[in-house]
Amino acid sequence: MVDILVGPTQKLHRVHKDKLCAKAAYFSNLFNDTTTFPPDSDLIPTVSFPDEAPSTFAIFLSWIYENHLPPLKPNKDRSKHHGWTWDVYDVYVLGQTLDLPVLQDLAMDALREAQRNYHQLHALSTIRDVFPRLKDRCAMQRYIGHSLLKAILAADTKKYEELYPTKEIVECLGADERLLGLVVRYFRGMEGRGMKEPRFVVGSLACQYHDHGEKGKCPNMGDGEAGERK
Repeated sequence: MVDILVGPTQKLHRVHKDKLCAKAAYFSNLFNDTTTFPPDSDLIPTVSFPDEAPSTFAIFLSWIYENHLPPLKPNKDRSKHHGWTWDVYDVYVLGQTLDLPVLQDLAMDALREAQRNYHQLHALSTIRDVFPRLKDRCAMQRYIGHSLLKAILAADTKKYEELYPTKEIVECLGADERLLGLVVRYFRGMEGRGMKEPRFVVGSLACQYHDHGEKGKCPNMGDGEAGERK
């Protein structure tokens, strides 16, 4: 067993080392470092993640043990977990931190499916919070950029003006140079004109919203073949 202390309160999670290390190379490398954790020690190996939310880490551990993420539904309290029953964005970022593209892909699929089923879009407040924590050219960055671009180009301006007021879009883009650069790059190629609504992209085209890499196993392909990227 290993102990993992999470969040400012250092919530204790006691986890089976074999299960954890089998699915997360980050922890395998960490706990098998004999200089840090001598094999003859009687102490339970312990690590701390003070900056992670305990609720997010609990979702990660549920994936470790159950091999899938729980259902994602709208939260009655829209101020919690970016409007969802668990914070799918934070789980994605944790997967990014731990270099777990499989977890990132599952989070992306859960988000897109929930947004599709419950007719939800990213709130601008969510974009402002999440985007700065994303690596360049990652799937979540691409998805947020495509979603925002599609909203800007939407023919139903009244509907999207209510959700994404022009003034707030300008403020959001002006506050994040990387986000502004991404949207301008998409505009320059007029990528949005022929682009499908990102929530409804399915099959191999949905692979553009995954992080598994060219040789990684894609949930949307039959034999581990990678789909198309844009």
